[in-house]
Amino acid sequence: IIGKTLLFVLSLLLAVVLTLAFLLLLTFLQEKILMPEQHLYWIMKSPYSYLFLFFEVELIAFMGYFLSKDIKSAVRYVQKKLERALPHWKRWRNGSLILVNLLLVYLLFIHVSVLTDEGIIDHSAFNPQGTFHAYESLSAIDTGIQGEKKKSFTFQGEFYYKVTLENGRVLNLADMGGSSTEEDFRFVLSRLDKRLLDLGISKTASTENLSYLYETLDPIYMEAIEEMLTRTK
Repeated sequence: IIGKTLLFVLSLLLAVVLTLAFLLLLTFLQEKILMPEQHLYWIMKSPYSYLFLFFEVELIAFMGYFLSKDIKSAVRYVQKKLERALPHWKRWRNGSLILVNLLLVYLLFIHVSVLTDEGIIDHSAFNPQGTFHAYESLSAIDTGIQGEKKKSFTFQGEFYYKVTLENGRVLNLADMGGSSTEEDFRFVLSRLDKRLLDLGISKTASTENLSYLYETLDPIYMEAIEEMLTRTK
C-alpha cells in the first residue's frame, strides 16, 4: 500500500511538472507568434484557459497505466471487449487521440487577447489573426471581486475586470496570461482604467468582498485593485 501510494504521489508531481513545462512552452510560442513587438500583456480567455487540465489528467492516466498493474489489467480487459465489438477500434483510437489533442492545443494556444497601447487584439479559433478593437470602441466596464467568504476558511474569490467589445463579446482583462515586462499587470490595468474613464466609457464597480481579498493578496496589489474599484472619473 505504501509503495502504491508513493508511486501515485510521484506520478501526480511529475504530471504537474510536465504540465507546467508545457504551459511555459505554450506561453513562449504565443509571445513569439501572436504578440506584436509593443504590447502591455495578454489574457487567456475562459473557458479555453482551463483546457490544460485535460492534458494533466491525460498524463496522470498515462503514468498510472505503466505504474499500476491493476490499472493495466483493467485497461487490457476493456481492450479485449472493444476488440470483439469493434475490430478496428485501435486505429480509430490512435487517430482520435491525436486529433483531439491537436485540437485542444490549438484552442488553448489561439484563444488569447492582447492589450496594446492603442487597443485590444482579440484572437479566436475562427479568426486566428485576430480583430483589433480600439479602446474608444469599448461599450462598458464591469469590475469587482467575485466569490464568497465562509466561516473558518480563507476567502475564495478573485478580482475581475470585464470589458464589453463593440461586437458584444466580454473579456476579463484580469485573466492575465503573460506580460512583456516584469511589472505586475494590475498596475498596468489601473493606468488603463483611468484612461478608459477619460474616454467616457461607462463603468460599473463593486467594492463588495474587497476587505476579504486582503487575506490572500499582498497589500501593494490591493492598492491598485482598490483604486480601480473606487475610481469613478
